Amino acid sequence: MENISEAVYMGGAALLFIVAFTITLMLFGQAKNTTDAVLAAADKSSYYQQIQPNKTGVTRKVGIETVIPTIYRYFQEGFTVRICKRDGNVEKELQVFDSTIEGRIANDPNNNSGSRDLEKYVDTSSAVYMYGAPWGNGDTNYSNTLKRINAYIYGEDITIGTSEIQYKSKNNYLMNDEDKTFEESYLEYNTSGRYKADGFGNWYSIIDGGKKVIVTYTVQ
Repeated sequence: MENISEAVYMGGAALLFIVAFTITLMLFGQAKNTTDAVLAAADKSSYYQQIQPNKTGVTRKVGIETVIPTIYRYFQEGFTVRICKRDGNVEKELQVFDSTIEGRIANDPNNNSGSRDLEKYVDTSSAVYMYGAPWGNGDTNYSNTLKRINAYIYGEDITIGTSEIQYKSKNNYLMNDEDKTFEESYLEYNTSGRYKADGFGNWYSIIDGGKKVIVTYTVQ
């Protein structure tokens, strides 16, 4: 009888150990999943993982609460944000945030170089007129860039330097479409290339321009 009791006791102890060991493994697995999720959320690149392009280039429908943080990050992280609206089959730019373009306009506010890709940004009648882009070139403290972002988002009429920025008077500010849905698309390409430097067919590599990322939000 005593042997039977000991056997039952040992069997129960073994079963209890197995159950406890199984629960411990489950808890470790859940802790690992939680840690992975926290680390992924803390990684600033995780945002881009959510907007990988599909065949059409359209990734998701989002609200203004997604657009605003993206605009605040563009200058410091070096990507471009375009706000657009469709007019029939034509996609019209409402605003562009691009430190490269802003720097070029700041250095040549009248586009004396005659570059066609800058024409609309120096045209005072254009919705994307950049007001001489006083926020772009060498603005390491981010203050003027931040003023411009706030002006566009909230429709504030402000003056930066000698440039008066009147988004609200043109009805071209983001909160004007706060109840709208935005179609988010993502484009990534490499700006490296080469050019022909002489008439003998010799090619010379240009400096690697690196990766260019453009996030476009089209008002629906």
